[in-house]
Amino acid sequence: MAEPFVQRQLRDYAADLASSSFAPGGGSAAALCAALAAALAEMTLRIGGDEAAEAESLRLRLLTLVDEDSAAFAPVAKTWKLPKDNPRRPALLEQAHAEAAQCPLELMELCLRTLTLCERLERTCRELLLADVGSAVALCRGALCAAALNVRTNTCYMKDSSLNEKAAALLRQGTALADGLYARVYTRLEK
Repeated sequence: MAEPFVQRQLRDYAADLASSSFAPGGGSAAALCAALAAALAEMTLRIGGDEAAEAESLRLRLLTLVDEDSAAFAPVAKTWKLPKDNPRRPALLEQAHAEAAQCPLELMELCLRTLTLCERLERTCRELLLADVGSAVALCRGALCAAALNVRTNTCYMKDSSLNEKAAALLRQGTALADGLYARVYTRLEK
């Protein structure tokens, strides 16, 4: 097995991302952005002398999704290579895409949890750390939107729309929270 992406240098990961391979792709990159957002929240808590276990837990889980998202694509690619006249192909594609959608769906849920943590931090952190909280919000919003696209790219091949409906609800809730938070942070920094 190749070395996990999260254990490589950023330069190497970026080169892998830029390669002609399908993985890592947008989902993996989104997970990394969300992990960086959680890390900024964790830093803000630690500098403030506050308990950072929740942020650390989010960061560590998000880092595992960097590789899990890439691994989730392999069965999809394999299934697409089946002959089109294979009678099991449609059901196998549905199953592979449903399983591949789980990783970005979890990423969306974790982004929402990270944004909720940032909401608390925006109210309580030191003034000097507001830009870091706002940066975490911006990174997390981008990761949330990218994850929604990765859910959608899988659900568009599925008859069952429940995963897409769940992702759409998370996207609406998360972007509303992120936009409000970002605006408040930006306004507070205009002083």
